Amino acid sequence: MQKYARFLLTALLVVALCPAVAFADNETPGEGSGNPFDSFISAVTGFAGTGAAPNKTQALYSSELAAPPVTNTLPGFEGAEALPNGGILLGGGDGYVFYLREAAFKGSDGSVTAAYRTFECYSPADNTWSTLASLPSYLEFCSAAIWNEKIYVTGAPMADAGGIPQHSTASASAIYTFDVSEGAGTDSQWETAAGVDIPVGTSLVNSDGRLEMVGGLRNGAPSSIVSAYDSDSGALETVAQLSSPVVGARTVTNDQMLYIYTYGSSLSDLQGSTGTPGLITYSKADGSQGTGAFPSFAEPTDTGLYPSMRAVMSGSLATADSGVLFVGPTSQSSGTDTYRLNWGSDAFAPFNQTLANQQLCGASCAVYLNSLYAVSGVLDENGQAAMVFRSTSMPNASILSGNNGVWRKGSSNSLDFRFSPNFGRFSNYAEVDGEVIAIGGDYESAPGSTVIQLSPEYLETLEVGEYLLTTYYDNRLTTITARFVIEEPANYIPDGNGGEGGYTQPTALAPTFDPLPVVPIALLAIVAAVLAVVALRRNSSS
Repeated sequence: MQKYARFLLTALLVVALCPAVAFADNETPGEGSGNPFDSFISAVTGFAGTGAAPNKTQALYSSELAAPPVTNTLPGFEGAEALPNGGILLGGGDGYVFYLREAAFKGSDGSVTAAYRTFECYSPADNTWSTLASLPSYLEFCSAAIWNEKIYVTGAPMADAGGIPQHSTASASAIYTFDVSEGAGTDSQWETAAGVDIPVGTSLVNSDGRLEMVGGLRNGAPSSIVSAYDSDSGALETVAQLSSPVVGARTVTNDQMLYIYTYGSSLSDLQGSTGTPGLITYSKADGSQGTGAFPSFAEPTDTGLYPSMRAVMSGSLATADSGVLFVGPTSQSSGTDTYRLNWGSDAFAPFNQTLANQQLCGASCAVYLNSLYAVSGVLDENGQAAMVFRSTSMPNASILSGNNGVWRKGSSNSLDFRFSPNFGRFSNYAEVDGEVIAIGGDYESAPGSTVIQLSPEYLETLEVGEYLLTTYYDNRLTTITARFVIEEPANYIPDGNGGEGGYTQPTALAPTFDPLPVVPIALLAIVAAVLAVVALRRNSSS
């Protein structure tokens, strides 16, 4: 009896493990497991079953880059104060990082006004900065986003009083575009885009391939509306509504989720620096909304050296393949200034290293070509204003699912792939074996992070064999490839004489991507194995 029990135990363990091992052997290095057995182990134990190394704290900002030039030496900023200043950092456009600078101007009464004007460009290839075309006028309460290979900027126009900008009294924002499709050539100029009644203090975001505006002041009142922007007519269409108004926010998106860093709910919050930093999350899929937790921020010891508390408490969001990143005020608890919100979490966790040892002022960040760039104004040990600009590598863009997929002739199913970059980074451009395929016909794309679905009609045109799908992101500067195979139907039988062969009847075509019921088989086998062990122990004890 003991011999039979041992034999049964061995056999059951083999049955239990083989399906999981076979499934795992189909993976591509660097991908997630996709193994149902791993998912079961993860759900039960809390540990991932992919064999990957534990998640460790990443060493941040290993690259100290050339800082942007001093503010008051730039065109349009000759009258600016040598105070810490901020801006908006954007990654995109033929390998460049762009910076829309905000500077501080001190009036005759001692008050300080912050304004945007100068547009700068950083080249990672040679670690240099250059000044591009300035905005047509000083702007206040700016927001910017890259969409359809253009930079869009909104802001409230300001009056120019002898080189010193005055607070805006405009009831609507201006909207300008800068074409970056051909790189950062100095011949490019800002152009006025179509738009009327653009809310003052609204937040621009490339939301999964659509340009949207979040909140702001509509007819002078704080707004909670999220609008889609029509670049041809300038019209705004309401697509969502938050539970509370936001003004002057910073917004990023991933997989139909909006992440909104807000400092205030009114214009007085921005101008008077009376707001409280906070995070709002909004799901465009079901309309659910929540709030996220930031660490407790530390205020500087000498606020008189800063243009405003708004600049001190300001921060910037960016999305990476691993989650939402935030660079901003130093936290009181750990002294860090860079944080990450993992997907599925509701609280930011600080990193162990910082962008700078000093208090940040007007920090801004952007993820571009698998690197996090961050820039901020700081005060050095002598109380003098300075700029700090650094970068750190981020996880490479990758394929999450669908690699090595198989599609059989005659199937009515699409062939689906999922890639890690945020859908807003997708360039609406894909190839199969070097041939461009048409969106809307050969394939469809959707958020999630980026989902590509090859249509059965297109797949039917391909011959039996192996193919490579190449998808393009970041203005076609980032590419990710996936392999797939076209096979004859499962019931196809060659005639053996070099002919086309035929199909047997009535065998049905196997559905594409139907996995074996690995988990049920494995669970039953494990339960049986446990019973066998119990029986073996009882037999031994008797």
